[in-house]
Amino acid sequence: MVTATLQKEEFQGRLQRIAQGGPNTLGQLMAGPADTSDEARKSTKKSRRVARPARERRGPTNPFGALLGGILIGGMAVVAVRYARFRLTGEALGGPDADILLAVDIIFAMTLAIMFRTLFRARSRLHGFGKLLGVGAMALSMHNLVYYAPGVFSQAFSAQWVESVKAQTSPNSLLIAGQSIPLPRALPGV
Repeated sequence: MVTATLQKEEFQGRLQRIAQGGPNTLGQLMAGPADTSDEARKSTKKSRRVARPARERRGPTNPFGALLGGILIGGMAVVAVRYARFRLTGEALGGPDADILLAVDIIFAMTLAIMFRTLFRARSRLHGFGKLLGVGAMALSMHNLVYYAPGVFSQAFSAQWVESVKAQTSPNSLLIAGQSIPLPRALPGV
């Protein structure tokens, strides 16, 4: 019984210290039943509201735009990776380890395309599929662009690199593991 009265006295002492506004206190004592008036509920709801972050932009809302943007980003990633590999090693697209280089180019290009994702804030699934499609298409057919625009590639890479690509590949083909596989013509006789 003595401990119960002692605890009540300590509690009352704490309430008095809080009411006086001592150190580590809020200086406001709230005791008694909760106020259930409409004004009290409204003020409580306002204080509980948490500012929600603005909706994050997910890229183009048009599905065609998302797919096209993903393809372009994937293609740019492959060109950037092959440019970096050229600057570091000086190698062209083919050679004895062409299959390994193709796999490494695809892996690094996908990594770079994912990093571009944060830059362009495009996170839709269709955009991701477009990036995958763009990386794959550019990795297999970038040499065709070298045939169509050799001057641009000789300025970016080098004239020797362009000649090496032309010597190792044939136009209008897919380059798979160092082998140029010609594409069939769309319409016979054209």
